[in-house]
Amino acid sequence: IDRISRNNKKIDSLIVKYAESHLVDDENKNLLVYRTEISKYRHLEKEIIMLAKTDIEGAKMLFSKESSEEFRNMIEPIHKMTNIQLKIGQDLRDDSLSEAKAIRLTLYLSMGIILVVFIVMASWLGFVYMSQS
Repeated sequence: IDRISRNNKKIDSLIVKYAESHLVDDENKNLLVYRTEISKYRHLEKEIIMLAKTDIEGAKMLFSKESSEEFRNMIEPIHKMTNIQLKIGQDLRDDSLSEAKAIRLTLYLSMGIILVVFIVMASWLGFVYMSQS
């Protein structure tokens, strides 16, 4: 029971930190679903623990009958939030690569323009110098 309690505190702490970060709308929705589902799961968990004190077989039966579905319901929004984070990360990466390409192109164009201006100026100065001789 102590181990369950410690694990629950760790999970709660992690969720609080996650909730404090900048979340998109879909993440917020899934976080609310998660909080509802974890509340249901923890309620079932308490029922099983209480039942185990007087009827271990009944507790096992309740655990095997209901806990897997409740656990699945609780985990589903976490998977969705993870997928959202992965998509956001991929989008940010793609945007960064696109920006880097645009900056590189601008740099190359600027260098090309400078080179053309330098050649034109050198040619003009050479022409002026040659015409004075």
